[in-house]
Amino acid sequence: MRADSHGDGRATSESVRTATRKSLEKADTLGCESVVLPVLGTGAAGFDFREGARYVCEMIRDYEPSSVTNTRVIAYSKREYDELETIGEAVR
Repeated sequence: MRADSHGDGRATSESVRTATRKSLEKADTLGCESVVLPVLGTGAAGFDFREGARYVCEMIRDYEPSSVTNTRVIAYSKREYDELETIGEAVR
């Protein structure tokens, strides 16, 4: 069983945070200047979009990059975009 999920392919708050942090760290390791992330864990893994978006935005806000200067979060629908925009503004 993976430590960052329920072992059933479902995302958890910790797995969303960990995956976001590791994605940002990998981008830095590769020397990327920009990165675009989805709201991790909210697709097939079934995590709540609003909660996942908040975690992703908080992780981006708190991350101290070495090379990444531009991080964006992608939405796949107008509804997700609107929710993400509201959450992103609140997290800043």
